[in-house]
Amino acid sequence: MGALAVSKFLPLALLPIGLVLICLWISFLSKSRKWVAVTAGILGLFSTPVVADRLMQTLEDRYQYRSDARLPHADAVFVFGGMLGLRGHPGTEVEWNDCADRFEKAVSLYRAGKAKTIVLSGGAPTYEGGPDEGQILQRKAIERCVPEADILVTAATLNTEMEVQELCNIVAERHWRTVILVTSAYHMPRVMRLSSQALATLIPAPVAYVTPDPEQTWAFGRIEYYMPQAKALLVSETALREYIGVAVYSILHG
Repeated sequence: MGALAVSKFLPLALLPIGLVLICLWISFLSKSRKWVAVTAGILGLFSTPVVADRLMQTLEDRYQYRSDARLPHADAVFVFGGMLGLRGHPGTEVEWNDCADRFEKAVSLYRAGKAKTIVLSGGAPTYEGGPDEGQILQRKAIERCVPEADILVTAATLNTEMEVQELCNIVAERHWRTVILVTSAYHMPRVMRLSSQALATLIPAPVAYVTPDPEQTWAFGRIEYYMPQAKALLVSETALREYIGVAVYSILHG
């Protein structure tokens, strides 16, 4: 199994579902009911929206959202990938996922004159035999009246660490001094941590928030916000995956 596959697989055992399966297996082998209680506790805790959102907010609130007008001018805006759905259909428009705001923010910043170049992560081949994500998004940006000469697509990338390496290489080659980084709010802390070696000032521009505003929301007054839900479990796992990613990087690279 390759290093990339291992890095993708091993963290799964540390996420709630992986821990639940491990606990159930231990319960089966030891015939001890206490592990069943541990299983129920893990599922109940991480699938409750109030817990999941609090966990996610520790990531999303690390960097403040800023409108285009409040962001400084930069040499380029670098957009992290992962914006397309898993399935496409011949002759149809792009299938976006919940991270589509990353692309919209980058185009908006370019139109506002905040950056002269948009850098799109090459990503992986989105569909078998098809173009990389970056190539698909390049075409969409051109349709939004962004000149092709002002769009740069990186080499193929399979994870955040590879994207950051491409960022560092391009910054060094082009001698850029300031780059705006666009990604989902929960992903931004990991991006900023991994990008610390880039030879440029990095400006975070987080988008695509998952959690409600703790100061302005009606969610906290609804009873279902305090009851286990599958969607909340996904939010918890997404947040924990980010923390695991930062921890692994810190262990491997110091």
